[in-house]
Amino acid sequence: RCVPSTAVLPVVPLFSMSRVLLRSDQSSEIGSGSILYIMLSVRESHPRQRAVGASAMSQKSIKAARDAFISSGIETPGIRPQTLAAWRRSRAAGVAASGTPTLRFADDTATDSSLLRAVRPVTDELMQQFATSDVAMMVTDRDARIVGRWAAGTVIARHLDRMGVFPGTIFDEALVGSTGLGTALEAVSPSVVDGAEHYNDSFDAVVAVGAPIIHPGTGAVE
Repeated sequence: RCVPSTAVLPVVPLFSMSRVLLRSDQSSEIGSGSILYIMLSVRESHPRQRAVGASAMSQKSIKAARDAFISSGIETPGIRPQTLAAWRRSRAAGVAASGTPTLRFADDTATDSSLLRAVRPVTDELMQQFATSDVAMMVTDRDARIVGRWAAGTVIARHLDRMGVFPGTIFDEALVGSTGLGTALEAVSPSVVDGAEHYNDSFDAVVAVGAPIIHPGTGAVE
């Protein structure tokens, strides 16, 4: 989900919500796809704010560390282990570190799937809570394909458009580098990707928080 950087991102409610969804009456209809909620913040609006769980390092320091990693493979002390792991995977996959990454699109994105019917009550409620902010939320399937996008403000909506965040776009980490979408799926755990922690610098304007939905019975990502 996407929110403006006017406040610390509410990460804990996001992660809790990922479990509440699968307790609904519709959970059996969702199927075997991995589901991910993603929250984004427009970083430059309030550059001194940071997401809960994000690095304590400044964006300038993180960017310098990323440049050193990309150019020479240097792993700077202080960079979060999750970030370094995502950078390593992105580099190994040959992801471009700058410029708009090559995006892939799926043609068969359903507009009224059981997954979307299950998540809409949750997203509608959250969008109402952030109605006066530039907040957005995305949901992906297990292939990191965006199946739903909601934006509560025009600023964040324009950012999403520029980044190619539309239903049908595939945000696999091996294609676009570390993001709140693909990285949470790769790590199978809640992930924060703050500004320059993104491997590709075209995503530096946002703070992203993603969480996979865990089946309450099996503990597996659905």
